[in-house]
Amino acid sequence: MSNRPAAPLLITTTSSRRITWISGLATLALVLASFALVVPNAHAATVIAFTPTGGTVGVTIPLRATIADASAALKPGSLSYYAAPGTLIGTAPVTDAGVSEPVAWIPAKAGSTALYAVFATTDGTQTVTSTATTVVIAKAATTTVVTAPAMAKVSSAVDFTATVKTGGAYVPTGTVTFQKGDGTPIETKALNAAGAASVSILMPATAQTYSVRAVYLPDASTLGSESATTSTTVTASGSNLALSAPTTGTPGTAITISATASPSTSSGTVTFYVGSTVIDVRPLVSGAATTAWTPTTTGSFTIKANYSSTGVSVDGSAAQVVTIGQPTPAGQTDRITLLPSNSGAAWVPNAGYVLRNQGSVTLNTRSTSGLPVSLAVTGSCTVSGITVTARAGSGTCALTASTSGSAAYLPATQRNTIALAAGVQTIAPKAPAPGRVAFGRWYRLADPGLLTNTGAPVSWYVTSGTSRCKVASTVLGAVVFKFKRHGSCTIAARAPGIPQTWLSLNRYYGYRA
Repeated sequence: MSNRPAAPLLITTTSSRRITWISGLATLALVLASFALVVPNAHAATVIAFTPTGGTVGVTIPLRATIADASAALKPGSLSYYAAPGTLIGTAPVTDAGVSEPVAWIPAKAGSTALYAVFATTDGTQTVTSTATTVVIAKAATTTVVTAPAMAKVSSAVDFTATVKTGGAYVPTGTVTFQKGDGTPIETKALNAAGAASVSILMPATAQTYSVRAVYLPDASTLGSESATTSTTVTASGSNLALSAPTTGTPGTAITISATASPSTSSGTVTFYVGSTVIDVRPLVSGAATTAWTPTTTGSFTIKANYSSTGVSVDGSAAQVVTIGQPTPAGQTDRITLLPSNSGAAWVPNAGYVLRNQGSVTLNTRSTSGLPVSLAVTGSCTVSGITVTARAGSGTCALTASTSGSAAYLPATQRNTIALAAGVQTIAPKAPAPGRVAFGRWYRLADPGLLTNTGAPVSWYVTSGTSRCKVASTVLGAVVFKFKRHGSCTIAARAPGIPQTWLSLNRYYGYRA
């Protein structure tokens, strides 16, 4: 067990409670194992083991837990999640069913991390701390890319930049070793705060193709990677081409596109493209050529220029993306709000949330513009109006909320990831409400052949007070119980689960006579 701060370890309740982690992951489901409450005079906790028990550095893990009270109705409260020795991850309210809303956790380092949760009632009368459970966080995979000018002059210095990225929020540290195309080391550089490093390399004195690649030497939380080879064409003139154009525009308004060759004494022609369509061919004048393009529709367009020097084929090229959209008055940027009906907290754009198999969430939608918000999902989920329903117990769904835009507002989009978790099985028993019952009287727990909502058979056990209570079946198959001696006992209803589809059922009923 990991060390925890002194305050959360103080347990001020005498009621019996049990927490079981049921968390999910955008690309990997996370369920925390061996998670039992420490409560004085509590009944024996049931430990349920799940796999996998891990995540990845920099990738959001939505944490979620349930709390059950075997002897009394659950009071309103909240669950706070901690990484040992006491770093607060977040706090979420607990519903009447004892299920907390998800709290997003982004692991900052690889290795074993101990997590635990603290349940506190709203009125401050009860605090319950779970035991810690160890979660193994895997190193993040990386990709390395090298960028450099397409053209360079012989004997000139050229900057090559290597950028290393992960698939999540983690920015790699460590070093990259720049190598020639044949693997000969050039120089090793440390990554900066953006995960990039640059080196200045003197080009050869003769015309040729100069190739460079980079090998990333990882830090403690990442895996190494190697870039593809990037080539620079070295020529006597070093002719290169730079493209200049606005990054945004509106339909019907002309955009000026300029191409500049280096050096300024370059001669030849420049062919301008929008996508794959040629829009103009212009001669270089003092190393420059200019044209105009008037877009007719909205969207993203790639503008490209190819430079052909006199008597030579394509000698340089450049491209950039231009986004064409409707004009928007100042301050009229639309914004979408998704507010779950069972929670007071709006969904954060691009954040991950958890939904159980066959469970649903109703998202009350609104936009700053007042325009209607439409919802769409991909993956094992369906959407009907504003209600999203999970159709599996593992994997992820992608939710997209959007507005169509208007004369005063641009279209808006919000995306969220939904991690699918195993569903909760339910039953419809006949058991009396927990509390005091008459001594020596038989009480019905369930009708004959009781099944869960998934069709699983239900078994009944006395988990504490076996010398005081007895569970039996009638001739017709109903399940009943009675007290043989005065005191208290706890009875459990249990049903098997299906991995990654349905959680096992464990419902407790506390009685005294």
